[in-house]
Amino acid sequence: MLVEYIAYEGARRRVGTLEVKNPAEAEKVLETAGWMTIKVVPRRARRRPAARARANAGNLSTFFRNMAFSIRAGVPISKALGVYAKGVEGGFGTVIQQMIDNLNRGLSLADSMGKHRRLFRPLLVEIVRAGEMSGTADDAFERCARYLADEEATKQKVKSALAYPCLLVLLGISAVIYLLIAVLPKITTAMMDLGAVLPPLTRTVIALSQFLLK
Repeated sequence: MLVEYIAYEGARRRVGTLEVKNPAEAEKVLETAGWMTIKVVPRRARRRPAARARANAGNLSTFFRNMAFSIRAGVPISKALGVYAKGVEGGFGTVIQQMIDNLNRGLSLADSMGKHRRLFRPLLVEIVRAGEMSGTADDAFERCARYLADEEATKQKVKSALAYPCLLVLLGISAVIYLLIAVLPKITTAMMDLGAVLPPLTRTVIALSQFLLK
């Protein structure tokens, strides 16, 4: 067994682990080394962190479409979930397996999904619940798939629409910086050589340009 110990070697504190048969053997080992044993306890097994389910809208949409197809083909929900879980790795597969266990214990599919709100948002859960109650679970899954697909398409359109304005802003900022660093110093030098009196705003811009050049 693995034990954790606290001991003193003279005035020096020692902390570590030993592989021994029992805590008493660990104390003997420490005493043989000339250390004064303070504490010896079995080391507790550290729990592994639970896998977090992650699935993007595309994966969830595929999941719902596959479930709709399986149910229309006459496959029981728990069996359809089991088949799908075999092709999924990581936390998502673990969640599906937990859903199967919940179904076997008598919970509805919507209640099983509701236990994983980070993966299945409330709207999707309620759509499935309505489908279960009305006997149209396949249509409910299909609606969930369409909803997620439409949502993802909308996000892509928004990203595409924002890309061009962002590019223009970036180019504008780059042009201003170029003027301040490369062009303005030359103009400033020429105006100073002519002895021109510069207005306050111009002097402020020149000061900014000099600051950027430092």
